[in-house]
Amino acid sequence: MRELQIEMPYLNVEEIDFASHAGSKLAIENNVTYPPAIFLDDKLIAKGKIFPEQIVAAIEAKKETHS
Repeated sequence: MRELQIEMPYLNVEEIDFASHAGSKLAIENNVTYPPAIFLDDKLIAKGKIFPEQIVAAIEAKKETHS
């Protein structure tokens, strides 16, 4: 995520501890049994084994719908 943030400076990355109250709530609500998980605008876009291409595609698609 840090590399993506360098490439996409408009990207706001927030890391939430899986064991925290907020992290536990997100995990339960989205059926995430183990980290990592990536959310974009509160929507789960990836979990488990995460590929950068998957994240970039979701970010680009989101940008296009807001244009």
